[in-house]
Amino acid sequence: MGRPIKQGIDYFPLDVGFFSDVKIRKIARACGPNAASILICLLCNIYRDNGYYIGWDEDLPFFIADEVGVSEGCVKEILTKAVQVGFFDKDMYEKHNILTSAGIQKRFFDITRQRKEIEINNDFLLDFGKNGVNHVKNSINHAKKPVNTIDNRQRKEKESKVKGSNIPPAIPPCGEPIAAAKGWRDDFEVYKSELEEAFDKILSDKAFIENRQKYHPNLDIRLSLQKAYEDYWCTEAGWKKKKSSRTKEIDWPATFRKALDQPQNRVYKQNGISKPEPERALSELQERFARFLRKEAPLLLDMPLQPSDEEVGVLLKIRREILLDIVKKINNDKYLTTRKNSVFQTIMELKQKEYGTP
Repeated sequence: MGRPIKQGIDYFPLDVGFFSDVKIRKIARACGPNAASILICLLCNIYRDNGYYIGWDEDLPFFIADEVGVSEGCVKEILTKAVQVGFFDKDMYEKHNILTSAGIQKRFFDITRQRKEIEINNDFLLDFGKNGVNHVKNSINHAKKPVNTIDNRQRKEKESKVKGSNIPPAIPPCGEPIAAAKGWRDDFEVYKSELEEAFDKILSDKAFIENRQKYHPNLDIRLSLQKAYEDYWCTEAGWKKKKSSRTKEIDWPATFRKALDQPQNRVYKQNGISKPEPERALSELQERFARFLRKEAPLLLDMPLQPSDEEVGVLLKIRREILLDIVKKINNDKYLTTRKNSVFQTIMELKQKEYGTP
């Protein structure tokens, strides 16, 4: 098979005034010192993958958070502020759930001007002036026609719609509460993000599990915690219960300790025999990758050899769209999921076969 068309770019210019830009300063003031690192990481992913935009879904915060070393909630908070101040185009984010801007697109098309082919989606293009995509002479696979043959009348209609979105939305002073982004009380998604992070930490806390096992010798501690998590605490009823309290920050360890005392959450060991809890080999990073597989390719979790921390680190460096494509193909191939032992080796072998890279 032919080698895929190179879409992203290997470098992009970063203005020396990046950190003094008023938008960056507002985001950093509202969201803390990690803001700049997360924004640069987002830009790297945009330019590396599609080149001029990136789709925002539930998995992207995990990848960005893992690369930078922060929580997913922190990434989502910074995204909200970045869209609010106009760092990313608000109209494109609300209509298509993508992150892009006029500056990003202009830099991408300037850098790729000499390429013979690139792929673009006309619906994702912004009006960024004379040096924009209408002057790029590359052929476009997605649109099946050169950029310079786009109907002028349609382009003018699009320009008239987009121009209004270039005006940054009104921004309250940074000292107001909204500048700190929504908290868990205000937004169910923020609550779920904090709960998810706390749940991962609890399951990875060997001391916590062993301590609870002493008081509940016949319970499967992890399955009981998972039942409480899935059946109640990640539902709106659980969120409303937490909101009814006066606490500002949720004490999740205490919440999960109490959950084990509730009869409806208890999952007993087989035959009621008390056995030592098997040692948990999975790290927090492995748990998070397993959660990614549980959503996108659950059959890979049944394979005997799950990736180590080091192997997960290698997998996360694969371009995100390629990794998703590979794990889904493996998930749909009964031979691969039943005959192969190592998740990491199977992914890397298919990557080399399909994309021609080791």
